[in-house]
Amino acid sequence: LPGAFAQLGMAFGIILLIVCYPLNFLTGYMLNKVHLKHDTSVTFGDAAHHLFGPVGGAIMYASLYFYILLLLGDYFIVLSKSLQGTFWSWELCRPSAGLIAAELLIPTNQLRTLNGLTGLSILSFVTVLIVLVIYFVTILTVKGGDGDVCVDTTIDKSQEGFDRFLIIAKSLSKFVFAYSGQKIFLEMMA
Repeated sequence: LPGAFAQLGMAFGIILLIVCYPLNFLTGYMLNKVHLKHDTSVTFGDAAHHLFGPVGGAIMYASLYFYILLLLGDYFIVLSKSLQGTFWSWELCRPSAGLIAAELLIPTNQLRTLNGLTGLSILSFVTVLIVLVIYFVTILTVKGGDGDVCVDTTIDKSQEGFDRFLIIAKSLSKFVFAYSGQKIFLEMMA
């Protein structure tokens, strides 16, 4: 979201943040109602099967798992880049970093349910907490970069037409992505 705020500007970013929250709440509320009526539903495909029949369920299963496949590909790229950045002195190429990332993911990908992820969730929380502590200590103790402005403009004025549209669409999609946790709501409720 910080990058989206930088591209769209603080005012429009705050407006989007405020607009996305009630939409997220509404979809969560609706999923809760579906869960209460069809408590065996643990995925969107299960819910669509109950609500729209076998064809609707099949379409939703296919859509959801295609979305997750693309999303995991994106996460895999981020993990590969993170490995490259963490071990920058080794000069890892992306394919090598990808193979290492795949080897690191194999053990954790054997967990099939949210209940199985409890231990990893605790580890993830502790890791995020440590990073936040490091971040705040750094902010409070390290002097800034000679008064340079990090982002001096919002949307790049040199971009015109379709390129500018793509920058705005990319920034808007970051807000949608930030609020897209509903895909696991049904399993969490189950």
